Amino acid sequence: MSRLIEDRATSTPNSFVIRPVDVGADVPRLVRLFDEVEAADQAGNFTSEAMIQSRLQQPGHDPARDRWVVAEPGDEGRLIAHAMVARSPEAPFAWINLQVHPQWRRRGLGNALLPRALTRARALGASSANTGTADHLTGAQAFLTKHGFRPRNTFVEMQILPEVPLAAPVYPPGYTVRTYAEVNDLPTLLTAYNRGFIGHFEHHDETAEELAHWLTLPHIRPEGFFLAFGPAGDPAGICAAIANPDRSAARGRPTGYIDSLGVVPEHRRHGLGRALLLEGMHWLRANGQEVIELDAVGDNEMALPLYEGVGFSVVHRHIGYRYDLSEEQNS
Repeated sequence: MSRLIEDRATSTPNSFVIRPVDVGADVPRLVRLFDEVEAADQAGNFTSEAMIQSRLQQPGHDPARDRWVVAEPGDEGRLIAHAMVARSPEAPFAWINLQVHPQWRRRGLGNALLPRALTRARALGASSANTGTADHLTGAQAFLTKHGFRPRNTFVEMQILPEVPLAAPVYPPGYTVRTYAEVNDLPTLLTAYNRGFIGHFEHHDETAEELAHWLTLPHIRPEGFFLAFGPAGDPAGICAAIANPDRSAARGRPTGYIDSLGVVPEHRRHGLGRALLLEGMHWLRANGQEVIELDAVGDNEMALPLYEGVGFSVVHRHIGYRYDLSEEQNS
């Protein structure tokens, strides 16, 4: 018997039925739910069936235990709420997310789903549960505060438009850059990725399995991953430039994304991060991406001036929240 069948559905006090996600049938239903939530909230999110499938297949993620959905009463084919929890093997925290359809809010669905997510985060060994919401969604902020979440940081989504000119990347003397299509060595990529984010907010190492899964995603192109090497030939930094058709469809014009810009500590403060950033941006424009986006921690004193200095501006602001599970266990 499958775990999905063994994990029985339960009813909320309002007679809504909470059940585990059905990986076979629920993916298109989730796309519809997420799209309708975004249409109301205008938080800058987007999704697709391919994106959801990739998240369901993330190493260590068990959809039958880590996700729950609620269908509209009388219409099993339409979902009105979803909750999930995920924890990277090396991370001390779990990430949780709750979404309730705008027409079905304030009926107790969030109150019923949140304890399941927190219980699962605890079972996964997390010391805290993290989530976030756009800064204009005051109702979501009030909900999180009511349930014991505390603000932990801010983060921003930034964008550069096609009319903004790009400077040429200039690397420090002795440094070289190669694409992952040329390098094609997972241990080298893993070293650049994990060492490149030392000291960053809530940094934790990724496993080789997680990075290997990332490389299999349909929109990932190895020639858009740039690895910098120091004068001694050691990995010094990384920048991933991603042209995802789903992002372009959501934005209504070709839109690329800069992901995972990091520099190894001993190679910082030489202009390497700026050179890698511009390298990825030029690659995106050369591959037809008119708009370029990225995300950044809002109080990062080094990153924000770097991004603004090459032409990015803030388009969305978010607040990150944390629920301290260890404090709860000790109370």
